[in-house]
Amino acid sequence: MEKTLLQYRMHSANTIKEDHGAVRLEWAAAAASYLDAILAGSGPVEWAKLAEFTAVLERHRLLRGVQLCLAHLRRHPGGMGLQHGAMLAEPAFRVALQGCV
Repeated sequence: MEKTLLQYRMHSANTIKEDHGAVRLEWAAAAASYLDAILAGSGPVEWAKLAEFTAVLERHRLLRGVQLCLAHLRRHPGGMGLQHGAMLAEPAFRVALQGCV
């Protein structure tokens, strides 16, 4: 294949049994990575789908955390895709993010 169509990140533990707070951090970082990829693309943005996605984030009270993650991605150009472990490993950022999710 010429283009990677799917990327999966292996977890060291059973993620279903993980601490829900830690899962929310990962969820916010993954959602921000997704939004960053959409907004960085060269094609047209499907604003209606983006609005629906944002509504889901609001419903789960993740929007503030996603915004913080997007700010982190802005400060680190090139993004991290699903490799957001480095973002969450930054102690000051992680503490700030915990206050948002």
